[in-house]
Amino acid sequence: MKIGYARVSTKDQNLEMQIETLNKTGCTKIFQGTKSALKERPELEKMLEHTREGDIIVVWKLDRLGSSMPELIDNELYNVEFPELSRLLSDTQNGYSRVRNCAQARAIENECFVAITGSVGNLSKVHNMDIQYAQSMVFTPSDCAFPTNGIKAEVTPNTEMILLSDVDINSLRELNQF
Repeated sequence: MKIGYARVSTKDQNLEMQIETLNKTGCTKIFQGTKSALKERPELEKMLEHTREGDIIVVWKLDRLGSSMPELIDNELYNVEFPELSRLLSDTQNGYSRVRNCAQARAIENECFVAITGSVGNLSKVHNMDIQYAQSMVFTPSDCAFPTNGIKAEVTPNTEMILLSDVDINSLRELNQF
């Protein structure tokens, strides 16, 4: 099931654009939050109670779910996908570079793991599939216990490959304690 979550943090903002986009992506249920306080997000709590393994939580941006990595880790949403709608237009090399650089910056700044993926390959019946650009990678913080370049794993750009990488959530918890 696709579950949407939209949130604004100030009275000047509105949920319209987020809700419209979540509806277009086929969300069957959309939870709407309007609080910015970290401890008071009743709609987020309702969504988390509603979510089951295999569900897809769709958000405009990950910061709608939480403002810090420890906050996201505490929710322990494993086996749930988090596609960010604002990144769907990243199939060109320029778009990919923007996503890659922002994802690595997020991993370093927020001290979290970030995985990026894209579509490459040759599908004869899909128009312009041959002009896609992507490279799957897993980014990490660049602190002592992690790779110095902040890259846990990567594949060859624009090549059909599968990327598998083990990540240690406990190492993030340890890092976030300091």
